[in-house]
Amino acid sequence: MMITINDIAQALNLSTATVSNALTGKGRVSEANRQAIIDKANEMGYDFGRLRLTPQRKTVAVFMESLAIPFCCKIAEGVSRAAEYSGYRAVLYNLDLLYENDDYNTPRERVRRKMEEILRHVDSGIIGAVYISQYPRDVTGVIPVVPFPVIYAYCYTNDGAPSVNTNDQQGAYIAVQELISLRKKRIAMISGPINSIPMTKRLSGYQRALIDAGLPVDLRMVVTGDWDIERSCERMTKLLQLDPPPDGVFCQSDHIALGVCKAIRQAGKSIPGDIAVVGFDNYDFASFVSPSLTTIDQPLEKIGRVAFSRLKKIVDREEIEERSVLLDARLIRREST
Repeated sequence: MMITINDIAQALNLSTATVSNALTGKGRVSEANRQAIIDKANEMGYDFGRLRLTPQRKTVAVFMESLAIPFCCKIAEGVSRAAEYSGYRAVLYNLDLLYENDDYNTPRERVRRKMEEILRHVDSGIIGAVYISQYPRDVTGVIPVVPFPVIYAYCYTNDGAPSVNTNDQQGAYIAVQELISLRKKRIAMISGPINSIPMTKRLSGYQRALIDAGLPVDLRMVVTGDWDIERSCERMTKLLQLDPPPDGVFCQSDHIALGVCKAIRQAGKSIPGDIAVVGFDNYDFASFVSPSLTTIDQPLEKIGRVAFSRLKKIVDREEIEERSVLLDARLIRREST
């Protein structure tokens, strides 16, 4: 009978990972335990030649701030698929950090402590990592000094580390362009929190689209808010009291758009006849609400794929063209425009 690593693990009441690390000389296994495992393998007649026949896959770590955030999961999926295609193994580590929607001053020390805890248990064979934030922000210093390269996805650092993100300004620009193409002249915008990085970039795209089309930037039409549905409804209700009211609204998130559409219906107006609406993010619910929501789709899975591609280049000692990459978003046209 051919003896396997699993047989040795059962005989010693150890995990197969521990036995594998001991036999291949990898992992955090003490020398005493490593020797005990090798002795047991010899005793049981394990064929050590098989280790040389088994190709070792390079491993990359994927540090996710929260599995509960769809954005994180989609980006991680892109990393994992790209890694698998290239013959790498992606290992996911969940930091389990979930913050309220209005918390944009994430305590970096808390994240760093969590990272330090996780790094004590990562595979010693890690050759690189992708760090995925739950929302775009500066995460400088959250990862201690590590012996492998790190690519930041859906976030960035101020020390020049490579990063991959959505081009929020471009996404906002094409959202407003859609409203302009419908001959809308009084285009409002309801934003997220003022201290949110995507908010400022999407505001810039909104303004540039209006200016390029020769339309005025009316500050009465710009409302700073948050991502809450009910409060967005209240903000839209106030905009409807303007004379004349908006005939188009760019919402900086799909959740904001839900509140906006609710206010429009409550006012007895039609969508998109009286007021057209464009959201941002392309959440799954956007295609199921009535009217279905025209929105901006972020290239989340592509962010993951590009992040891995850049990591692989660094590992392979190849030149990377840009330190910071912004990927264009795309418009998904539905019934609200």
